[in-house]
Amino acid sequence: ATGQPSSSVKTKEGMTKKQIKDAQEKQQAQAARQRNVPYTDEELRVLLQYQQQQMLQQSYVYTNVPKALPEAYADNKWTEVSENCYVRLEQLDENDKGSTATEVTDILSEHLTEPYPDCTYYSFMFRYPDLCVRAYVHKGEKPADGDTTITGTLVGAIVSNVEYKANEGLVGYVAMLAVIPEYRRFKIASLLARVTVELFKAKGCIRATLETPADAHAAIGLYTALGFSKTAFLTRYYLEGQDAYRLELHLTPGQNIITISQRQHAMQAEREKQLQARQQQKAVSA
Repeated sequence: ATGQPSSSVKTKEGMTKKQIKDAQEKQQAQAARQRNVPYTDEELRVLLQYQQQQMLQQSYVYTNVPKALPEAYADNKWTEVSENCYVRLEQLDENDKGSTATEVTDILSEHLTEPYPDCTYYSFMFRYPDLCVRAYVHKGEKPADGDTTITGTLVGAIVSNVEYKANEGLVGYVAMLAVIPEYRRFKIASLLARVTVELFKAKGCIRATLETPADAHAAIGLYTALGFSKTAFLTRYYLEGQDAYRLELHLTPGQNIITISQRQHAMQAEREKQLQARQQQKAVSA
């Protein structure tokens, strides 16, 4: 294998050069995973270069200050999510960049609507380990809080970051959230998202933002139930050509978001105002 971008990458009308390049890199990563062999030299070079670029873009604007989980979920506390079914949350240890991180990437790669190359996951996790929160489930009798002999089964994870926006402040970004199908009815995804919002607040973020496929009704319902609002419709946002919504949640008092509906009303009012101005101008000229 040469590791060169494959000419068989499917492109769709309207895709930008960057989207085509990202699609090629994504295909390379997926091919390596399917072969279950190490990356070729060229694949590794591309993936590491991408990771380094992402880290450089973030390093000069914000240095991560780790925050602990909210007290209700800290120190391996177990929470009942169904009869005889308990969940505990755990942040990625910044010194644990081995098997645990690999388990998280496996879940994300398999269950995300729009999976990414492994280097993308690692870039988020290693830069913001406290914002990589995993959910473990145990069925049966409730374990004692803090009991490290019972770890449970990893069933989901959320990965996020924080960036500094000029003239605005710190903004939390939910990058990836996935729960394996058989545990989605226990609202574990909602718990992961809610805890991440609390971590954003602890870091001093003024708002949280994310994108989700426009047809992902369950995900949209999950986030709107937490207070997020749709603020933009993104045409052909994903590599496969899917549309997306951007959702935002303001985390500090006194801030208002402009929803899609409000923006549409404002644009309509502006068009009507311009039309009236032209009609008045014509009347004066006549």
